[in-house]
Amino acid sequence: MACESNATLLCVRRNGAPAGAVELLVHPDAHPPGTQPIPYLTQIVADFEKGVAANRQATCANSNAFSAQPVQEVAINGGVGLKSDWSITNSSGLVVERQITYFALGRTTIASLSATALVPGATCVGALGSEFTPPLMAEAVPILDLVAARSRFSSD
Repeated sequence: MACESNATLLCVRRNGAPAGAVELLVHPDAHPPGTQPIPYLTQIVADFEKGVAANRQATCANSNAFSAQPVQEVAINGGVGLKSDWSITNSSGLVVERQITYFALGRTTIASLSATALVPGATCVGALGSEFTPPLMAEAVPILDLVAARSRFSSD
C-alpha cells in the first residue's frame, strides 16, 4: 500500500488491513468571483470524464468500455459540489477500474477528493498500490460520501 507517498492521502483500513486510499488534489483556477459552483463544475466534470474515456479507449486498445453514473450534486463542507462515479468494464462484463471523485469550488481553486479501485492484473493502467478493489470500494461509498460532506477540502 502506497500510503507513505507525498500525496495528500487518507489511508483506509478494513479489519486492520490496508483497503485503499482517498487522495486530495487542489488545482489553481481563475474563475470570476461569484461563480455559481454547480454549473461551473458541471463542465469541469464533463471534460474530466470525456478525457478519461478517451484515454482508456486509447490505452486499453478498445477492449474495455467506459461508463459513468449520472453526476450527483452533493454536500461538501456546508456547501455544494459534484460527485463523479465512472467505471471501466472488460469484455466479460467485469468492472476492472472505478473512480469516485468529489469536486468542489474554492475561491481560487478547484479541489478534488478521489478514490480509485482496480482489479490487479486485469486493468490496462498501472497500479500505484493504494487503490481499493471494486468490492471494497462499493462498501466504502457511504463513508466516502460522509468524508466529502464533512470535509473542508474546498476551502482556499
